Amino acid sequence: MKSSDWAGISTKFAADILLNDVETASLLGVSTKTARNWRALGKGPRFVRIGERAIRYRPQDIRVFMDGACADLQPDRESSK
Repeated sequence: MKSSDWAGISTKFAADILLNDVETASLLGVSTKTARNWRALGKGPRFVRIGERAIRYRPQDIRVFMDGACADLQPDRESSK
């Protein structure tokens, strides 16, 4: 993800604007198809359904999803003893 992608997002966080699947996929660095597949499998960020068809994402839910997807590269010191 480019830093320029996040430049305009800070105002979206403040305004609580909803993002579409294309914007969400761009922030996650994946294709729109991957983001849609994750949603169908229940593996992606939380989403909001508006009406019958419109799917939107809250920026804070995308951040939570990304924070949960971070790999812990530090070895567990307790288990290595």
